[in-house]
Amino acid sequence: MDAGLAMLAELEKRYPDYKVPMISPEEMKDDEYAAVFGRIGAPTAVDIKTVLGLFDKLLKHGYEVAAEEVPHGIAAALPPEQDSLCCILPILVSIAQGIPVVDADGCDRACPGLECCLYTLNGVPFYPGILTSERGHVIRIEPSDPLDAAIIERTTRRILDLYENMLGMTCWYSSKEDILTKLVPGTLSKAIAVGKAILEAKEKGVDVSETVGKLVPLKLLAEGVVTKKESVINEGHDIATTIVTDAEGVEYRILAANESMALENLTTGETVMSCPDVICSIDKDNYYPLSTADVLEGMHVQYFGTPVDEKWFATETARNGFAPHFKKCGYEGPMVRF
Repeated sequence: MDAGLAMLAELEKRYPDYKVPMISPEEMKDDEYAAVFGRIGAPTAVDIKTVLGLFDKLLKHGYEVAAEEVPHGIAAALPPEQDSLCCILPILVSIAQGIPVVDADGCDRACPGLECCLYTLNGVPFYPGILTSERGHVIRIEPSDPLDAAIIERTTRRILDLYENMLGMTCWYSSKEDILTKLVPGTLSKAIAVGKAILEAKEKGVDVSETVGKLVPLKLLAEGVVTKKESVINEGHDIATTIVTDAEGVEYRILAANESMALENLTTGETVMSCPDVICSIDKDNYYPLSTADVLEGMHVQYFGTPVDEKWFATETARNGFAPHFKKCGYEGPMVRF
């Protein structure tokens, strides 16, 4: 969250008059392609002081290489996911290349791996995957099956420690039809509206559920003080276990692999909610949304649940896509929906 806000602040200084041209998928031509511009790595590996320069460089290389491969070039930029940093990365490409950002993405949430995004699950080709490093390296990922994101994920995660646990990523070339039928339109508009609702709650001094709850389905999963947090980086993932204790002494455990994967009530032994539906957290004292990396011991936090698009539940692929990340963070319970 801090990195994303730092990037926005720096962009505002550098381009004070720039307006991001955001379009709906319907505004694309039938033969045009939007490409995903993002990053792969551990969120805690981002240096806030150099974040704009880092991703400016990474995504410039990615665009240049990928644009030569795509029929008619790249007409628009897509975020890979709803993430406090990834939503902003396409804006860099929009500014540099003069192309619009599409109001959509392939997750309707943040995802811990390439193999559990709707891009992959619904058959949007990753090929050619372009990874770029801060030192100017370009790594092409060309699997024999352009939909095999699992091998791409495993390969990339194993080389991340050679590149300070962060690489730029250009991939998932999506047509207008792909975006409308396989992905989730309207997610950037929703993110903007939710952000404004959080600011409204802060201004009025009311609980965020009173304002955000008018826009999206929302329920409180847990509230209390972070009494313990343990976190390590494992193959480009922040693997974290967080304990939250409420006012009555009930303990909740949140297991995370970059994102909050499952929230358990340790007192009853029940899973309150798990991925793919979204487990969000906020610092109640200052209305500051928190990623897994932002949560610290001593904070007074609220964890909310909100449902993802129903495209996630069309088949069993969502469960299979998240399975390795449940395993990585130690979650062995069932998939529990909103």
